[in-house]
Amino acid sequence: MRATRAGFTLVELLVIVLIVAVLAAVSIPQYQRSVETSRAQDAAGMANMLAATSRMYAMDHGNTFVRGDLPADGPCGSGSCGSGTDACDLVRCKYVADDDWGSKMWSFQMCRPAMAGGAGCCGDAEGVACASRKDTVRDPYRNWSYVVNTMGQITALPAGGFPTTAPEPIRP
Repeated sequence: MRATRAGFTLVELLVIVLIVAVLAAVSIPQYQRSVETSRAQDAAGMANMLAATSRMYAMDHGNTFVRGDLPADGPCGSGSCGSGTDACDLVRCKYVADDDWGSKMWSFQMCRPAMAGGAGCCGDAEGVACASRKDTVRDPYRNWSYVVNTMGQITALPAGGFPTTAPEPIRP
């Protein structure tokens, strides 16, 4: 009579390891795509909010839009609210809360409409604010960026710059 053994055979264990490896190979890229898409939606929402505050600032300051990067080296700090054109004037004049903009995974820039050719994602003539992904991830996520125009429409920019034909806008 043969004695029964408890446990799994080597072949059964190899099959289980193979199944787990296939599941991991499929699910990890999908998980990363979901995380990056969620971060992109957050950045597009933040750019939309910054564009709205920039338009409010312009209405209150003689149609003068702010321009420039929200500082990557930390919060905007204290200062007086003036009629300047620095992006930090939005913080100093209490249009937006001070934040550690450098700790975010996206760079945010304020643009002046009708001044195309600005730095970064401000190259659009109608752009008011834009967000671009920092180089902390691998492709294709590294090249994601969004611009918000004067009408509040958010447009995803293709990798490598501004489109020659307008892409489908993102609905907030």
